[in-house]
Amino acid sequence: MTSRLSQDLQLKIHEQDIEIGATCTQNTYYTKATIGSRFNGYCATLNFLVIERVTRNLPVLTKADRPWEIPPNLKLADPEYHAGGEVDIVIGIGLFWNLICIGQIRLSRGLPVLQKMKLGWIIAGDLPNVLGDLRAMCNLSLSRLDTQIEKFWNIEESLNHHPILSSEEARCEELFKKDVTRDNDGKFSDNYIPHS
Repeated sequence: MTSRLSQDLQLKIHEQDIEIGATCTQNTYYTKATIGSRFNGYCATLNFLVIERVTRNLPVLTKADRPWEIPPNLKLADPEYHAGGEVDIVIGIGLFWNLICIGQIRLSRGLPVLQKMKLGWIIAGDLPNVLGDLRAMCNLSLSRLDTQIEKFWNIEESLNHHPILSSEEARCEELFKKDVTRDNDGKFSDNYIPHS
């Protein structure tokens, strides 16, 4: 999450030292926020690293730049997707897969795909080169990509080490731990329901 968004939302910022590699410790800031759908009751509370900038601004697409029509009955997660601008948050892959719904519309070969999500429909995939302005972005890294990804997920995991459960879910988990055992064959048995 960008620091600008966390300030605009007046979120409480926490500080945490994150170990990167064997000898380097980095001072990191994080916050907790709830995201939700504009169309239904879906919401999720997440921890976010707070950084100055997630990525460069996305390109602006005019109507002429979009050689496709969005069906008017679709509720887009971001109805202003074509306006471009700053990326405020990035959702981790763990939640991303939970957001995907059944429903996909392929507009045409070489065009983006419309994908139904719990937050609304999104436009995904490659854009045809309609901007006429090819820009390249290069991120140079002297360490291996897999190592960097592992560090990122370790940071995210350290922020999410305690799952957020509703009182009903917590009670269910408590009862499960108390009443269910696993035998040597790997079979579950419960102490709550009498067996004949």
